[in-house]
Amino acid sequence: MKKNKFKASSLRAIMIFFVVVMSVFVIGGFYYTQGWLGNFANEVKATNLSLSNNTDPAVQAQLNSTLSSQKVAVDKASSIVLPNLNYQNAVKQDINHYSSVTGVKITDISETQPPSDLKTLTIDGTQSRYFKITIENPVLYINLIKFTKALETNIPVIRLTGISISHTVSLKDSVTVSPIIIEVYTK
Repeated sequence: MKKNKFKASSLRAIMIFFVVVMSVFVIGGFYYTQGWLGNFANEVKATNLSLSNNTDPAVQAQLNSTLSSQKVAVDKASSIVLPNLNYQNAVKQDINHYSSVTGVKITDISETQPPSDLKTLTIDGTQSRYFKITIENPVLYINLIKFTKALETNIPVIRLTGISISHTVSLKDSVTVSPIIIEVYTK
């Protein structure tokens, strides 16, 4: 019979050593990548500033050429934010569309003030607008999930900022929903 070279305690020590070494590599790699991404972001920012401030026609032509070759990305980026003009109708149209697709009945959509406890996200050049959506209760839970998912994945961006749900005892798969507050961004 062969003699085992390793005992349980020596195997444990070897495994602990490898876990420590791997942890050091992961932590070091994380900080290295974080530093590299920070430097890269600063380079991109400096390049963007120099290009946007440059009045040389050749540079401007190159910039326009680059933007036109990336038209799909530019169009998608500009569609994330609603234009300040007539944004209410666009939001109401999207909400009503998702309402009809998911089977959630909307009783009211109105512009409102942001909740007092909401931490706002500021983006240069944009304004946050808030809407209160009142849903006819009770609503099927699965339909509410589909509705909120549709809102969250909407382009232009609709951000769900608050929702309060309670179980409806009399109906098994239904819930009661307090008015939902959403945030949209306009430029």
